Amino acid sequence: MDDQHAYSTPRVLLAFIAAPSLTGLLLVLAELVHSLMGASALTNALGYFGLAVVMMIGALMFYGIPAVLVGLTCVVLRLQRTWRAGSLVVSLAALLSQGWAEFMASQTISGELFLTLPGLGRLTSAALGAGASLVVVWWVLPKPRREGLGG
Repeated sequence: MDDQHAYSTPRVLLAFIAAPSLTGLLLVLAELVHSLMGASALTNALGYFGLAVVMMIGALMFYGIPAVLVGLTCVVLRLQRTWRAGSLVVSLAALLSQGWAEFMASQTISGELFLTLPGLGRLTSAALGAGASLVVVWWVLPKPRREGLGG
C-alpha cells in the first residue's frame, strides 16, 4: 500500500476516543435547546456550559475503554467505509457500551445504570454507543479505494 492510500490510524483511533465526549456534549445541547424554550433562558444557558464540560469529561472517563476497543478493532482490521464494516462496528460498539454500562452498574450498591433516557431505559448505552460509532464510521473511516485498470 503506497503513501497515498495509507490507513489513517491516528485519525480513526482519535475519532473513536472522542466519540463519547461528543455524545455527552450532544445530550447537553439537546437539553439546552429544550430549556431555552422555557422562561429563564439566559440563566439556564450559563449553567449548561458547566454541565457540558462535566458530561464530556465524564463520558470520556466512563466510556473510554469501550471506545478504545472499538477504535483498535477498526485499526487492526483496517476497516473501510462499507456497509459490512459499518454493521460490524455499530454492533460491536452497542454491545461493548451496554456491557460496560452493565458491568459498571453491577459495581455500585444500587445496581442502577448511570444514564438512562426516556424511551430507551436500560438500552440507552447501547443506543448511544451505536449512534456515535455510526457517525464515526460515516465521517472518519476511509472510503474503499477502487482498483482501476492500472492496479
